[in-house]
Amino acid sequence: MVLVGWYLLLPPTPGAQPPYGTWEHAGSYDSAADCVESKHRSIATLEALYKKVTPHRDITADRLWQRYIDARCVASDDQRLK
Repeated sequence: MVLVGWYLLLPPTPGAQPPYGTWEHAGSYDSAADCVESKHRSIATLEALYKKVTPHRDITADRLWQRYIDARCVASDDQRLK
């Protein structure tokens, strides 16, 4: 039996869809549901943080938020990771 984990991957730049090998690894999870939940939690945390810190998002903050919006949960045995 092969156990498959899940990775939360962030694209190198917002809106980009390069090969997964160039994406940033943001977390490892036992299930797809855990990965998706973590992605949504991260987005909500970033939104709350930036609203609290400043009423206007700066370019860096907006870029990080957009990278999490574009993030993907990918199975650890996905051939596109090679």
